[in-house]
Amino acid sequence: MVLQSVFDHNMFLTDTPGLQSYWQNDYHHLDTKTSVDDAYRTFYDTFAELGTQQVRRHLGSSGSSCSFKLDRVLETHVYTHQDSMQGLLVK
Repeated sequence: MVLQSVFDHNMFLTDTPGLQSYWQNDYHHLDTKTSVDDAYRTFYDTFAELGTQQVRRHLGSSGSSCSFKLDRVLETHVYTHQDSMQGLLVK
């Protein structure tokens, strides 16, 4: 009952941690019905490829013999703070 009252009357404390921040799952490869269109998926693929290139450059400059390749994007999560996108996590 107390929790319902907080939501009904907007009684959040201004210093509540995370009140203005949240992670949102935007895409998951197992979702059969997704609202993410091809333009977003292309952006996610491109973003993941850019990150992969940076890691390859870093590994190459450190003399590492480790190698890997990007297969496909499985999930994307968007981090929002005060209604403004602040970050993107691509898996």
